[in-house]
Amino acid sequence: MPCHLIPVNSVQGSPFRKSSPETTLQFVRTLTAEGVTATVRRTLGADIDASCGQLRRRYEEEAANVKVFSQSDVGLIRKSNEDACRCGILSSHAAWAVVCDGMGGVNGGNVASNIAVQKISETILSGYRVDMGGDATRELIASAINQANEAVHELAEAT
Repeated sequence: MPCHLIPVNSVQGSPFRKSSPETTLQFVRTLTAEGVTATVRRTLGADIDASCGQLRRRYEEEAANVKVFSQSDVGLIRKSNEDACRCGILSSHAAWAVVCDGMGGVNGGNVASNIAVQKISETILSGYRVDMGGDATRELIASAINQANEAVHELAEAT
């Protein structure tokens, strides 16, 4: 069974460091003694910041510079804007935004949209974790929407 060893390129912000040539040679000898054919690939890309870890670091630096804004408009018919919106950055890889339509002219539309945005924002900000996968993220969003819906209905029933 062959084993191809690829030396790690040192990347700023990573705890991993490239092994010394002596350590690498000792590991190859250990594998060989166990009947494993081991080869060490030559290091590529480090000299031009093109190795995988370095490209990842560059991507993360660019992602960290993302800015998120929100804006809503009254439109052509209404005199006031009953929409509510909020957005933000959760991590270098995730941003969020929510817009709730105030139903233009319906009694309490502005109150309902503001409550919904507040509840969705609170749920996302308190529940998001950087290591969440797609299913967990979808569950968080669904939960946020359900909680907002409940809050709006409770307010409507109380008035």
